[in-house]
Amino acid sequence: MRYEEPIAGPKRSFSRLEKWIYIFLTCLFILMFLCLSLQKIHCFDVWWHLATGKWIWTHKTIPCKDVFSYTQKGRPWTDFTWGFQALIYPIYKIGGFYGLILFKTLVLSLAFYFLYKTLKLLTKNSLLIWFLMFSILLASYPRFMVRPHIFGFLFVSLFLYGLNCYLQSLSWTCFLGLCLAFVIWLNLHASFLLGLCVSGAYLIGEVTSRYNWQVKELIKLPIIRRLALLCAILMLFAFINPYGFKLIKFALFSHIGEGEEATRYIAEWQSLPFKEIFLFKFNPTLFFKLIFWLAILAFIFARKPLVLRDILIFGLFGYLTFKHARFMGLFAFTMAPIIVQWWPSFRKEILVYTGLLVLTLVFCVKIIILNPYFKENLGFGVAKGIYPIQTTAFLKRHRLKGNLFNSYGFGGYLIWHLYPKYQVFIDGRTPTIYPPEFYWQYRVAENGPIKSFQKLTQTYNICLVLTKSKGLVQRLKRDSKWSLIGFDDRGYLLAKKAVLSPHIKPFLYFDPATDINKLIAQYKKKGQLPLLISDLKRAQKAFPKVVLIYNNLGLIYAEERDYQKAILSFKQALRLNPYDPTNYYNLGLAYKNAKMWGLAIKAFKRALAFNKKYAEAYYHLGLIYYQKRQYKKALGCLKRYCQLVEDEAVPSAYEYLGLCYYKTFCLDRAIKYFKRAVFVARTKEEEKKNLYNLGNCYFGLGQYKMAAEYYERALKLDPHFEKAKFNLRRSQERLK
Repeated sequence: MRYEEPIAGPKRSFSRLEKWIYIFLTCLFILMFLCLSLQKIHCFDVWWHLATGKWIWTHKTIPCKDVFSYTQKGRPWTDFTWGFQALIYPIYKIGGFYGLILFKTLVLSLAFYFLYKTLKLLTKNSLLIWFLMFSILLASYPRFMVRPHIFGFLFVSLFLYGLNCYLQSLSWTCFLGLCLAFVIWLNLHASFLLGLCVSGAYLIGEVTSRYNWQVKELIKLPIIRRLALLCAILMLFAFINPYGFKLIKFALFSHIGEGEEATRYIAEWQSLPFKEIFLFKFNPTLFFKLIFWLAILAFIFARKPLVLRDILIFGLFGYLTFKHARFMGLFAFTMAPIIVQWWPSFRKEILVYTGLLVLTLVFCVKIIILNPYFKENLGFGVAKGIYPIQTTAFLKRHRLKGNLFNSYGFGGYLIWHLYPKYQVFIDGRTPTIYPPEFYWQYRVAENGPIKSFQKLTQTYNICLVLTKSKGLVQRLKRDSKWSLIGFDDRGYLLAKKAVLSPHIKPFLYFDPATDINKLIAQYKKKGQLPLLISDLKRAQKAFPKVVLIYNNLGLIYAEERDYQKAILSFKQALRLNPYDPTNYYNLGLAYKNAKMWGLAIKAFKRALAFNKKYAEAYYHLGLIYYQKRQYKKALGCLKRYCQLVEDEAVPSAYEYLGLCYYKTFCLDRAIKYFKRAVFVARTKEEEKKNLYNLGNCYFGLGQYKMAAEYYERALKLDPHFEKAKFNLRRSQERLK
């Protein structure tokens, strides 16, 4: 008996209810899959992949040296994803971004199709299969991007299906199919090594499950000979690529040693803390953790002796996942067949699976229906607010001369839109192209002291800067050689004055890297707010789709009490980006100042729908409800504000909490908050008001001596406070 063969239970007929349940689950899975895969382009690396595909088709060759950067030009480049790049460029030419997103969806749908076929091959427990399908979808969807790693999902699931079929039939069709799939995989992405590892694990599993056999008997066994032949052929086929052994060496060693120093600063290559699997958080890692623990339980309570093959696969993919979080989805794909094969049967299991499915569906509702941001990227095209679109278009339009320094994430986008007119300083091909030492220099130059950047400027003759770092912008603005010439919602464009043409005027007054409230206070003090407005108006003509411009204009108009103009500016910002809670907050503030309470409440509530921890929105909602005499609602909002900011609440928050309790005759509670307001008062006026309020509370409680003391303290701060004088006389009369 071979341990990998599934234990087939007796065939049973399904009731009509069960059939409808499975039809419902199938339709729901397809709907969820489409919602999670039909997402707009939002990753950085797709752009340089497209640019490389264009280069391949233009030059009819595969790149061996870097052509896109001026800092590493001519450096040897092992482009291990050349097949993916050559594939997606024609798709883009024919179908644009619609074609790319549909192509990604097709690849991922095939991956889940082969996964489902594998699970059906190993078990007849449909509820367990569907639970795992939903869980794997939710564990892997953050990696659903137009990038070559999606072929890792496809070919891993294809190999698992092919190997399990091969174990049962020893069909040469399966054998040849696996060989062909491996050659294709090899030229699409470096994850082809996982195919070798999984095939090797299956061979080791077959050998070790017959540990008491003689070596001669093992060699004669067809399954052992065929699997050994398959592994040998796959190892030979690994060299069928344009780079030969270099590609294998790169795939194995590029991200360890010195390469590891660079990749730890790249989000997808960072490690997943081991303690994460012990924490319950309602996020995508929840389903990775669920699959992890199900695999552990399957090993512990396995219904038959384990095969070393599955332990090796668990160990390999578990190590990769905790080493680099990007492997979380692949871990889920490989664990599903192991779980269904070794999962024990127990009583009332249908209740357990039903409960797990309900948990999964609740999570689906949370991330798809209840998440206000979900619709933002659903569909086709390019996601907003991720790329420096306006500043890149400005560079393309004006053709400034000189080398360009750019932020790491912007590099791929700039390659696609500006090459060959501009070559980039750095892009997402670290450590493929850029050595770890160079990547370190870039990080220090962008985020460190200005001298580090000046050294890079001298080395590479940098004349233009497109950065997302506010710190670098502020440091360069203090240098008389540099001027700010453009900005958008993602980046800031600066140039040396020596390369500026006469028709490009730098921004002299507005600084997008400085807090707008500080700028307003500074220019208002000098009586120069019109200068700030003129700079923003000029920016509006040059960069018409930048949300930052309209928000800042709105704040300036609000400061000048021109609330109608402020409202119009904030509405324009909302039209450009209806998914930013700050835009709704600013609009609500303008409505509040214009005493348009109903519209202000709607705007603040909309801001809170996107960010339930937006403390300032709760604060202003509380003030509005107080003005409308809805004291219970005001109390709820102001208390929530104080919870969120903890000990940093503004004095007026405590004051209005006290006033709400005072108006609802809860004088003891009002005293508590008025005392807090006095303690944290910033001005004499704030302290005076709350001392007077405390006197009123004690007067209402009949404690006239305490009331008189607080009125006297208020009068010490303002001897002309008539209300305090009047109430002090009343308190003294009551005491007599």
